[in-house]
Amino acid sequence: MRILILLIPLVTANLMHAESKSATSCRDRSWNCSRLKDLCESQPLIARSCPQTCLKCCMDSSPFCQKWKHNGFCRNNFYVTIKMRRMCKFSCGMCTH
Repeated sequence: MRILILLIPLVTANLMHAESKSATSCRDRSWNCSRLKDLCESQPLIARSCPQTCLKCCMDSSPFCQKWKHNGFCRNNFYVTIKMRRMCKFSCGMCTH
């Protein structure tokens, strides 16, 4: 617990709005995120400060998502939700806030 108390100010000092919208905006806001990776799930502040390290970024994994969305990928029941979330989370509007 003592280590956590010492590290929180380092993260807090660099905290910015961390809900990522695309690959270009998905970046860690603290220089020590790699050291804090084990705390991603238990400490929401760290997950918000280190979205890339904590794998919390909301982005598409395919460059074709906008085209697929236009063609109905996000609304078609043929595709399972987990596939949509994995491939086109941002374009299909599946980001959590």
